Amino acid sequence: MRKQGAQSRFLRNPLLRGDTGVCLILMLILFSTSIFAQKKSVSPEAIFTNLKKPTSLYVTQDHIFVVESGRNRVIKLNHLGEIVNTVGFLGSGNYEFDTPIDIDATNGLKIYVSDNRNNRIQIFDRRFQYLTSLRRYPRARSSRPIRPTHLSVNSFNELFFYDQDSNSIISVDDLGNKLDEFQIPNVIREVSDLQLVGKDLYILDLKSKQYHLLTYNGVEIRSYPLEGAIQIYVDKKGEEWLISSSSIRNSRETKDEILFPEDIVIVDVTKLNGVFYILTNKSVLIVQAD
Repeated sequence: MRKQGAQSRFLRNPLLRGDTGVCLILMLILFSTSIFAQKKSVSPEAIFTNLKKPTSLYVTQDHIFVVESGRNRVIKLNHLGEIVNTVGFLGSGNYEFDTPIDIDATNGLKIYVSDNRNNRIQIFDRRFQYLTSLRRYPRARSSRPIRPTHLSVNSFNELFFYDQDSNSIISVDDLGNKLDEFQIPNVIREVSDLQLVGKDLYILDLKSKQYHLLTYNGVEIRSYPLEGAIQIYVDKKGEEWLISSSSIRNSRETKDEILFPEDIVIVDVTKLNGVFYILTNKSVLIVQAD
């Protein structure tokens, strides 16, 4: 009853009747919308350039790691974009790659690189000293090789990777022992990228123009349209950011958006300490998010 009374007093207010009332209500709506939706135009700053077919980016508190597939190497940069170290060239031995695709540098102590055409995942320490390689399907009856593309490591140092040949995601512990394997759900037409966030597994599917949220054992929770985006990044708070050639936007109702002055060719994106790190087809760019 009190709510009805308050509503009637609200409607009896002369300022809210007629054209004046309509204008005031519209102004209130626009004001409240602007609180929750913010757009800003920025020019990304290039901190490293002249890359050849880069495929993946990973950022820690101290370093930026870039997989440069066109030169079959991994580059380690500081946050100013200066080269600290590089590893790799074309080959099949230790420290060599043939079409590296993805990298996860965990907390900087152990570095995983998917070495696609060499059918292995090479593992290095923080100084880029070679540790070992995961070459075969773990604990399988047959000794068939793996063909890894995208990979991610969780907080328990468990490695999840997509095996292109079997169309499955395999997880192993830090000793290389198999934990689980599951086939990609039929609704997913292509594994374009893979990200672990807490207990959730996000899969980018550019072929169907969607991204999918799965449990660790492959049960699909939901799917969302990419809405023109070509990459997704999920931060530690669970905020989902959709990235297109012209913007970075929050996928939730707030719709915060960062606009670029001109289109750029996005390859990979990550975020750390309020900064977006953007890998394009030629450069590493940075954009302030907060």
